[in-house]
Amino acid sequence: MQISTLKNVQKFYPRVKTLVDADKPVVITVTENDQITGHIMEETECALAVACKRQFKGGAIIGLSASYIIKGTRAIRYKTSNSISREIVTFDRHKDFSPGVYTLVPFSPANRLQNRTRKYKPGSGETPTKSRIAYHLTTRVRRKNTVKE
Repeated sequence: MQISTLKNVQKFYPRVKTLVDADKPVVITVTENDQITGHIMEETECALAVACKRQFKGGAIIGLSASYIIKGTRAIRYKTSNSISREIVTFDRHKDFSPGVYTLVPFSPANRLQNRTRKYKPGSGETPTKSRIAYHLTTRVRRKNTVKE
């Protein structure tokens, strides 16, 4: 799964060579100017992404469930908190991201990249151990699966 996630990150930042999970949370301060210069429906240009780029002098991909801070050829994966996800929805619909302090946190040990393995081989005739879950797609918000976890 890590390879496909890396390839999705490389769509936005082709120079990225490695993808790692974060060890510590990061605190990001979103200003009024970040909200004004951010673009709706764009993972790499929303208000939080603009704040991350300004603060960390690199790149950022902000998704509804996972976020990535890019430093050179390395992407660091963080869990997007529920409060940030709600702000993203508001920003994508109304271009309104409340200025303030936000925290991106590391994924839990069970959800880290190295612990994710495929239970079956696609095309082998085997069936997955779990049935597929039907997801509700929220309208006028960036797609959750644009950058897969």
